[in-house]
Amino acid sequence: MLKKWKTIDFSKLILVYIAVNPIFDMMYTIWSDFSGMEDYGAFAPNQIFRILYIAVLVLNLKKLRDFITIFLIGSYLLFTVVVQSYLGYTLNLVTNINLIGKVIYFAATIIVISRLLELQKLSEEKLIKPLVISTVIISVSILISPLGLGYRGYEHVFSFKGLFGYANFVSGCLLGILPILLYVYKGKKRIFYVLLDYSALLLLGSKASVAGGTAVIVIMLCYLLKYESAVKFHALIRLKKFWILFACVSLCLITVMAVFLWNQIQYFNSSNYSLINFLTSHRNLQTEYASEFIKKLETGKILTILFGLGCSKVSHILNSRIKSFYTIEQDYNGILFYFGVLAFAILCLFTARVMYVIWKLLKKNMQKYFPYALSFMVLLFQSILVGHVIYVPLASIYFAIVIAFLLNDFKNETKGEKSLSGKLCDSDSDV
Repeated sequence: MLKKWKTIDFSKLILVYIAVNPIFDMMYTIWSDFSGMEDYGAFAPNQIFRILYIAVLVLNLKKLRDFITIFLIGSYLLFTVVVQSYLGYTLNLVTNINLIGKVIYFAATIIVISRLLELQKLSEEKLIKPLVISTVIISVSILISPLGLGYRGYEHVFSFKGLFGYANFVSGCLLGILPILLYVYKGKKRIFYVLLDYSALLLLGSKASVAGGTAVIVIMLCYLLKYESAVKFHALIRLKKFWILFACVSLCLITVMAVFLWNQIQYFNSSNYSLINFLTSHRNLQTEYASEFIKKLETGKILTILFGLGCSKVSHILNSRIKSFYTIEQDYNGILFYFGVLAFAILCLFTARVMYVIWKLLKKNMQKYFPYALSFMVLLFQSILVGHVIYVPLASIYFAIVIAFLLNDFKNETKGEKSLSGKLCDSDSDV
């Protein structure tokens, strides 16, 4: 029986989960709407599937050091809860543990998928396909919302968010996959999927989705013009169809941005917001309120700075100031106040490591790795400035897979260089 268990290929379950992942968020939105339970940190039925996914990730651990890494991350985060409880900050243990589970979900996805790619149990092509399916589900849900099959988004613009609780939960997914759809994905319906993705971003109506989506399209078009073969390009520009298409695309992008900017300027002028409040959608106030609380502490300030306040305490602090605030939305600031400066430092060091990997890969082959680098940068900026990436399971899986691609490609490039240098040394010794 044990032998049969070991022969099961659990990596296929990961692919299935990635493809249907948006459905679990849609289930949660419908459940919370009917039950009236909208606590962001509370346990919900859809999280049963997320727990099963983490279990599948654990079953896919191939090396002891991977298990130890995940164990240490989880142990440290749980230790912060112990310290927070000692300081009297733990108002809701379930909420705190729930957030820890989401961070472990993100970290475990990076570790396991990187290892499965290295062992060739999975490939980039196999992983991109379920990501595309997931993106189509998200996009279709948003696009059919005006028919009454989804929820309105922002009140001040024409905005819909599908069957998802928050528009920013899905904008990171749609933005992050866009460079991969435009260049890496080789399916026959690539252009259709790009249009579907971009249309959904426009209908979301947020500053990040509209401006970010348009910026990615423009950057990738410049990239394609630069790196597609000269023969293809020169043959293409002789065709009238190319110039008609180029003019139509340019006109659409300019019109979209002009209308969007006009609406945003009108909204800003009619509001009493400061520029920083407007640009961050008041997210700066979330970190400001948490900082004020820590500054006023008379005891336990050092422990609080080191190990954080915890999710439930932060939620209480924010909600006591503005009723619509429940979390620190910007992920990096959230990690800082939820788990303390030590966890924040570890996250920053890991981010710096990935940035170094990107720099080395781009030096090696700009054409091949630029789409992955752009996907990472888009998701990183979304995570830092907007949030809802690292501890939102729907978006974090996109971010984790892109990081896994980059880390695995860097390992392969490094192995290639070592094997080449080894052969050169052998040839020198023969001489």
